[in-house]
Amino acid sequence: MHSVRCKATEASCPPEVSAVGDEAGNRRKAKELGAPDAETLIETVPHLARLLSKDQVAQIQKVLDAAVLNPMYEDAYRKAMKAAVIARSGNLVLRDRAKERKAYRILDKRIRVSAGDGYIRVDHNKMLTADALVPRTNNPDEADYLVKVREILNSKGVWLRLSQPWSAQGPDPTRWEFWFSLGRDGDTIETDDAIIDREELLDTTMLGAGYYRAVLTGHVQTKFKRAFERFDTQYDNGWALHTQIMRNRHSAAPGVARVADWMGGTSFPDFNLGAPSQVENEGVGSECRWRRQKGTGLSAGRRAPC
Repeated sequence: MHSVRCKATEASCPPEVSAVGDEAGNRRKAKELGAPDAETLIETVPHLARLLSKDQVAQIQKVLDAAVLNPMYEDAYRKAMKAAVIARSGNLVLRDRAKERKAYRILDKRIRVSAGDGYIRVDHNKMLTADALVPRTNNPDEADYLVKVREILNSKGVWLRLSQPWSAQGPDPTRWEFWFSLGRDGDTIETDDAIIDREELLDTTMLGAGYYRAVLTGHVQTKFKRAFERFDTQYDNGWALHTQIMRNRHSAAPGVARVADWMGGTSFPDFNLGAPSQVENEGVGSECRWRRQKGTGLSAGRRAPC
């Protein structure tokens, strides 16, 4: 069996062999010039490799290699075009046709990439923790909002972004970093690995603000807040009345208060009864006060608001 060899620049070279040769040559040159290996870079982010296909890894490698090689080819092209100049007359430039074609062949060696090649949509279902979208309370607003979050994820998706870190000396084509965003151009998802938990998900501006509006200040929590306000008003009014009656008893003539209690068949409650320090776990009112002190979130197993 005979093997066919040809140079990538020869006209007799089949297009598919030429493309493979250019790709292999570019990868080798890029590696020599310090372009990072895509698989090695991917390994720096835990659990990321399982999200990417071979084609996506190859896409990342193209971006990495292009950042190193394309500027070199473009610089060589400009020099070759300058060397091809034969004469100038005003805006008219005459070039040697052979040298000009050579310059264009240099430019054709560039790796064809676009800005969109640094964006890769990944399967967010593989990234979410098991409890990321599971309600933690019995607040129906929370359950409804988490359903909406799943719909947003299905619509916008989670995207892997490839970019060069900022440097005062300018971009370094040998240094790269990965990060995730909600949607192609959306909020950054702050995570050190390729796993997203509930806190990281709601830490995004879009989902976090939505959670505040729909859950923390939603219909159920608003009813809770109003119930606590009513309780506080009734509690404060009752305490003010108790204090006023106590003052009236103290200002009455000696024995009047005791006779009044004996004739009425009752006794005045102790001064400490219902004081905030004593309101912990006694009765419905104290449960409302306790909830107010601890926060207004609903949780599984608690009774309905007072």
